[in-house]
Amino acid sequence: MAGESAPAAVRLGGLWADDLTAGQVFRSGEQEITAEAIVEFAARFDPQPFHLDADAAAGTFFDQLVGSGWHTAAVTMGLLVDALPIATGIIGAGGEIAWPTATLPGDRVHIEGVIEDLV
Repeated sequence: MAGESAPAAVRLGGLWADDLTAGQVFRSGEQEITAEAIVEFAARFDPQPFHLDADAAAGTFFDQLVGSGWHTAAVTMGLLVDALPIATGIIGAGGEIAWPTATLPGDRVHIEGVIEDLV
């Protein structure tokens, strides 16, 4: 639009569109998912028995303490922001999420991504 300027950087030294190329691969560091973090997140945001207590999880679909998919997604977002430091932030960039297996206490998670296209 006429008269509009480019968005301000919210991350000094961050990447701009000109810094990215189709096919570019990025990988984050790792983060361990602890039982304590699983329970803390679940108590606030997803208070289901299999996220809150190993004993209560016995006999459920998972039969053990597992992380909420939303906890896993939140950790993933943090890893993404660190791995791909976009100068203006990652806002509405899109992406896909799936939970092919449960996140267990002690799991170490990371992300790997590819810039498929630049519009």
